[in-house]
Amino acid sequence: MNSFLFVGLGGIAGAISRYNISKWADYRWPGWFPTGTFTVNVLGSFLLGLLVGFNLMGHPLLDNHYLFLGTGFMGSFTTFSTFSVEVVGLLKREKFLLALRYPLFTLLAGISAAALGIAASSYLVS
Repeated sequence: MNSFLFVGLGGIAGAISRYNISKWADYRWPGWFPTGTFTVNVLGSFLLGLLVGFNLMGHPLLDNHYLFLGTGFMGSFTTFSTFSVEVVGLLKREKFLLALRYPLFTLLAGISAAALGIAASSYLVS
């Protein structure tokens, strides 16, 4: 039962954080690019990379901490479904080049951010 509680509380915190950061990014960088979703997905990739990096460095989180942060918070903070709908929306509006660039840029930035998070964990642990 405790595991459900940790995942749920993390999910609440992640969803609220995602909403606020996404709205801030859309306000800060308005325009043609879905900056809110891009920002939370890349930031989420970095943060999850950091958590995984701690585990790889031999400093694993307690199970409940990982359930709260890794599963709950990060699971609701990042959003593949919104990303997918935004790409379909770009295609429907016939913004074909952007519909190609957005996923590629998100994938490259997300992988790079995750790698950076894993690398940063070694500096934070040392």
